[in-house]
Amino acid sequence: MSTSNRVTFQVILPLLIGSVIYILFRSDRLIMFSWFNYLGLANAFNWCREMTFGQFSLPSWVIFSLPDALWVFSFTSLMLIIWHDNFSKSSIFWLLLAPLIGLFSEVGQIIKFVPGTFDQTDLCLILIASILQFLQILKKNKPEQT
Repeated sequence: MSTSNRVTFQVILPLLIGSVIYILFRSDRLIMFSWFNYLGLANAFNWCREMTFGQFSLPSWVIFSLPDALWVFSFTSLMLIIWHDNFSKSSIFWLLLAPLIGLFSEVGQIIKFVPGTFDQTDLCLILIASILQFLQILKKNKPEQT
């Protein structure tokens, strides 16, 4: 897959999907809705939300857990693209940054170090998003069998 296709499908698309889920299905008390109001976009987003609520119903794991996993997937993909799918002393920090932030923020909720509510589904989806990216590296770097 070309680099531009990887950026489109593994970085931009997951971020867009996660953003749409947040905008259409999450509480309008989230801080981003005050930003929309400040930017004069509140009416447009409210209209989209009104059109969506009556038409679609998504499972709670999609609304509350999937966006975080998509962020981890997207950020890790971007780092893999930047570092050409190679682990090195220079790249390891960046390649592990998003998975570690995602995992530690979720675990931090258990011990009340991070605000929020611990959710096993969040943890599982973040792990899956992380593992998928590293399986890609293994597949790409696997020697061809003859």
